Amino acid sequence: MALESHKNLGGVGALLIVLSPLAMGAVAGVLGLVGLILLLIALSGMARDFRDRKIFSNALQGVVIAVVGAVAGLVIVILTSLQFFSQLGVDLFNPNWAGMGRMFMGMSTPGFWPLLGGILAALVVVFVCVLIAVIYFRRTLNILSDKTDVHMFATAGTVMLIGAALSIVVVGFLLIWVSFILLTVAFFSMKTR
Repeated sequence: MALESHKNLGGVGALLIVLSPLAMGAVAGVLGLVGLILLLIALSGMARDFRDRKIFSNALQGVVIAVVGAVAGLVIVILTSLQFFSQLGVDLFNPNWAGMGRMFMGMSTPGFWPLLGGILAALVVVFVCVLIAVIYFRRTLNILSDKTDVHMFATAGTVMLIGAALSIVVVGFLLIWVSFILLTVAFFSMKTR
């Protein structure tokens, strides 16, 4: 594939990521996943085109760290939830309504606070992993900015990093979404020589 193809693939991948939150249900996840795969394929090709393997390796490390953080957070939530339900006497595989009634009174049980602590710990793990992942991805975008003379790549990376840092509040997710819009514009603004 030529640089032109990689540029278009990256633009389409970033655009699919932009569109994914606007879709409903499973379609949103599929759009985001396909967009991410296309983006990684484009970055892999650009790493070959520009003879700089850091373009792809930094992006891949970022994605791996984000996935590990999400899985770790999910495991923490599942384990603490199972512990909470078992303390209430609720068997999730054979539910009885008496146990379900106690579940709604769970805030008064001592098991509620470990559940809340587990959820907060999961959020911290996901937040830290996403922040580290975005730092790696920003490195890729800074390299692309230098190689292509399209400074929108660096701008997208900076906005993405600020969004990740502010993801504790809702505005951070909006900034991350805006960064992918900027990334789409950056890909389609590239000049292929």
